[in-house]
Amino acid sequence: MKRLSSIVAASLAALAVAAPAAHGAQADSDITLKFKSSNLTFKGEVLSERGSCEKRRRVILFEKRPGKDRRSARTRTDHMGKYEIQTVTTAGSKYYAVAKGTRRCAEAKSKTVTS
Repeated sequence: MKRLSSIVAASLAALAVAAPAAHGAQADSDITLKFKSSNLTFKGEVLSERGSCEKRRRVILFEKRPGKDRRSARTRTDHMGKYEIQTVTTAGSKYYAVAKGTRRCAEAKSKTVTS
């Protein structure tokens, strides 16, 4: 009986230590990116299991280049996690978007699209 009490006490202590760490951990995020050539618009959405990681999230659009990629534009998502960027592009260039990480939300990078 004493052994069972020790096991239960150890389990509860482990839970007490793990719970705050899990609560404060970064939530995974994902970001989509599409390009519409008719109006030169990039649009997409930030998705996360934590709703606060979708709203008002900083999104940066990058153009892939040899060496360091060039930052083309930036914006924030709306209250639904959606964003839209109109910018001048070079036909055939490749672009990707990054949802910047925060203390509670992990950074996310989209797939590359061609303009």
